Amino acid sequence: MTSDGIELFGSTSRSFAFSEMAGPAQARRYPAACLLHPFVKRVRALLSHLPEPPPGDVISAEQRRMYEAVFCFAQAFDQMRDKAIARFVGTELAKMRELFDTIETHPLTLEQRRAVVVDEDATLVLAGAGYGKTSVIVAKAAYLVQRAIRQPSEILLLAFGRDAAEEMATRIERRVGAAVDARTFHALGYEIIRTVEGQGPALAAHASDDRQFYALLRDILLNDIALKDGSRELLLRWFTEFYRPYRSEWDFESEDEYNRLSGPTSCERSMARRSEAMKN
Repeated sequence: MTSDGIELFGSTSRSFAFSEMAGPAQARRYPAACLLHPFVKRVRALLSHLPEPPPGDVISAEQRRMYEAVFCFAQAFDQMRDKAIARFVGTELAKMRELFDTIETHPLTLEQRRAVVVDEDATLVLAGAGYGKTSVIVAKAAYLVQRAIRQPSEILLLAFGRDAAEEMATRIERRVGAAVDARTFHALGYEIIRTVEGQGPALAAHASDDRQFYALLRDILLNDIALKDGSRELLLRWFTEFYRPYRSEWDFESEDEYNRLSGPTSCERSMARRSEAMKN
């Protein structure tokens, strides 16, 4: 309570809550759960100390209108956030269409564009090899910089391979002129340990020597996998069947080519004959 009536929240929170949630035509910021949940928790705690509804002689008509809006917000938060997300995503997709059409060689798909503009604590993108996960990361960084949501120095890109990390950084700088930090998970972990401990940890020889790394993989394949029952056939099937890039029916020039090239591999046919022979 204040001399002017009921003060439920500060001006910043009130502005964000009602301008971004209560029904604006164009939301200015993505209504992320991590930003709104603490606010909603505070609002509900404050409302629990007030009578429902407040007596008419205690607050003015304007304050009553505010109270009812806040009460509705606290009761229907999830529905209001879903509507605000839909408005925000629709607006951003329209505003950033040129970026999404040109950031990569081919325009981003609708699913890729949604992954870029959604700004929750974490966004999970599931796709097979070659289906544009790196394109989403590149477009996400470019979008954050171009919309001034983040500065380039606030963005860290991580990849398993050094070449992939360098490729992401290069593509972003070439397309939007922003230099962002891109590292491998191992490089980041090494840097954290070196910063905390004052020196980097000792690394195995194969960690920095590709030749020794390939030798290690060869030894694992020959000694630990190939000698196990059934592992040789499984390994052979992996490299001859599952390792090849996926091709849909639209990637072929004709039905004949599709039937010929998408049928069983020679390895599959050989394994099928061997299995049939063993049965007989």
